Amino acid sequence: ACQSVSVTGEFQTFQHYFKQINLSVSVPADMTKPAIRVCITGGAAVIKARGLSSAMSAAKAIGDHIHDWWFGTEEGQWTSMGVVSDGSYNIPEGVIYSFPVTIGSDRSWKIVQGLAQDDFATEKMKATYNELLEEATAAASL
Repeated sequence: ACQSVSVTGEFQTFQHYFKQINLSVSVPADMTKPAIRVCITGGAAVIKARGLSSAMSAAKAIGDHIHDWWFGTEEGQWTSMGVVSDGSYNIPEGVIYSFPVTIGSDRSWKIVQGLAQDDFATEKMKATYNELLEEATAAASL
């Protein structure tokens, strides 16, 4: 399973995902890029392997997301959700960006603070932010 941190760019935080499911795993740097590529192209891989749409996989992800939003995340667990930035992880305030969040039983969300990120993660998050700015500029010019 891939845990996404960014709305676009599909940057995955494998270290945090493994930690969340109580696995102590160190993902070697040479595996990170291929793993990200697999997550990004997962839909295409399903179509190629099965000759069928990956819509069921997307539907499952949507269902899981709605479940967390409606019922909240379990104690000690978090999910990723596109929310308005409060400046966390050096993403400027006001930008809608996908962050690790906890969701309360009242359906309120809170950005998880303090997750460690290495230079690679910081670079990917900055690239995603820049991509979002480019998309916003392009949309505004329409």
